[in-house]
Amino acid sequence: MPAPKRTDAIATNVRLPRDLHKFLKKEAKRQRIPFNQLVIDRLAGADADREASLLARLSSIFEPMMYRAMDIGARTGALTTLAAFKDTDPAKIELEQRLREFQDDLGRIRRRWLEDAMAKKFGEPDKADEK
Repeated sequence: MPAPKRTDAIATNVRLPRDLHKFLKKEAKRQRIPFNQLVIDRLAGADADREASLLARLSSIFEPMMYRAMDIGARTGALTTLAAFKDTDPAKIELEQRLREFQDDLGRIRRRWLEDAMAKKFGEPDKADEK
């Protein structure tokens, strides 16, 4: 006894390239569904799948660019703020002064160290030579 015919289905004939047919056959077998069901599912969801795929690709491209732009914007904002207050911020002025003093101290220490090293290597200069 033949199976009853479905009244809501329409038969159609579609020509496919051999490679595509082979791929779809393998995919249907892998998913353990009939070939026609796979084709119907793909046709029914083709637009949604294509849109989701496009959105995923665009997101993967633009998301890193967006974070990079935010990073650049934050850095630019911070530098602009520092530049605006560079001469008026008392704490910064004090810090720059302390840094200059520290550099001066390091210079004096370096000179003394070099003088001591030279004295050890070549001996103390004679006091008579200095007079």
